[in-house]
Amino acid sequence: MKIAITGDAVTMPTSYGKTGFKLLSALKKRGHEVSNLAIQHVGAPIEYNGIQIYQATDEATFAKALTLTKPDVVIELRDAWVHTRYYQKPYHLWPACREAGVIFTQYSPIQSAPLPQEYINTVWEESDYFITMTRWGMEKLIEQGAPAERLAYLYHGIDPSVFHFLEQRPPRSMFGLPESGRMVTFVGLNQDFRKLQPLLMYAFREYLKGDPDAFLYLHTDWGGAYDIAQHIRALGLAGKRKVFLRPATGMGSSMWGFTDEQMNLLYGMSDIYCSLTASEGFNMPALEAISTGLPTVLTHTPVHEELFKELGAYLVPSRKIYPNAWGMEWFSDPDMAAEMMHRAAERGRRKIDIPPHFIWDNIAVRLEEMLKSWL
Repeated sequence: MKIAITGDAVTMPTSYGKTGFKLLSALKKRGHEVSNLAIQHVGAPIEYNGIQIYQATDEATFAKALTLTKPDVVIELRDAWVHTRYYQKPYHLWPACREAGVIFTQYSPIQSAPLPQEYINTVWEESDYFITMTRWGMEKLIEQGAPAERLAYLYHGIDPSVFHFLEQRPPRSMFGLPESGRMVTFVGLNQDFRKLQPLLMYAFREYLKGDPDAFLYLHTDWGGAYDIAQHIRALGLAGKRKVFLRPATGMGSSMWGFTDEQMNLLYGMSDIYCSLTASEGFNMPALEAISTGLPTVLTHTPVHEELFKELGAYLVPSRKIYPNAWGMEWFSDPDMAAEMMHRAAERGRRKIDIPPHFIWDNIAVRLEEMLKSWL
């Protein structure tokens, strides 16, 4: 089978770029001919991680890439809720695929419900098939009128040879962090509003009352929705070496330069992973943290419950504050988050067996079965 994946985050290691390359690599090992059609990039075809990239900037150049690669199926990794709400569908790939006789499917997160009608419409109007990242998301689409025969769900995964428990804690000095004290870690590609770093810092301040030697590390980009330094001052944490951000230089970039191996070291030197994000379609960093044995505290959302409750994650009671799936949705109780951080600290790190459905090679087999049934 000839399989292409497309999307606009081709080389990002914590976003859909990673998902695309992990799936293509696993499919390639199974004998399929694979390629990456990179919407919103420029230049000639290049190779990245052993996968050929055909860089397209719009529908026309995407159609040209189709003539070069001649895939049987194209899978688009796409935030459908972002495109329908904020970008107003900046490109349409289904027409080019229909003209070329190529099956086209979107692979998109469902974060919460009810889903606005324009999101439901993307299933009918934007692709032959539609894959969600959770079973819950697929069920919500069906409940709201999307055609069940065109829907499926497929998890993200990890490579257990890279993300695994470390018997000895790596030295934190390699990342410029204190060697002593419990380390509470958050990982996020960027600082959009739903990541809620200020809420996390507030919960961490409450946690400090019972663990005054701890510190918080935010592995995220400096710019974004929040002025982190301002919140550090407002919470009375300034000048106390209690909150650290990724250094601007000297340790790679959370967006472009941090490898999976480095991420495993980061999780391995941490004591607690905490993400109080208001909505996530999957939350891959949480899966990576759990796979290293790191006790993990997360906002209680339907997605987190489906994915991570069985893996022992601590789910913080939360309240739904938005009427539909456009943006910040679930707000965690920060006092309960602090309490659960204490429980996580008491439990400590431990080896964990990741279920087969979270392993990339197995996910690729499931995807292969889906595609065969559609062709």
